[in-house]
Amino acid sequence: DRPSCVVSNLPWGVNSIDYADENYRILRSVHTRLTKGTPCVFVTKAQESKLFHETGYEILAQAHIPPREFKLPRSKKKSKDLEDIDSRNG
Repeated sequence: DRPSCVVSNLPWGVNSIDYADENYRILRSVHTRLTKGTPCVFVTKAQESKLFHETGYEILAQAHIPPREFKLPRSKKKSKDLEDIDSRNG
């Protein structure tokens, strides 16, 4: 039986240099068990698509999800709305 879809959390992130080949091994192993067009979702810290292209996958979409509790730093730039108010109050 061939899987109808794949969802996998790859175990080794970009800082795990000693285990970098393990993600390649996992992806190649999964790829050999799939039929062409099988939808796959992989969760990984690696942000490069090279890993997937080299192991035979076609990337249709990619999402970058920030860590939990992530907040953007406050901008030093004034918003347009505040500039409009300042100019009217001149």
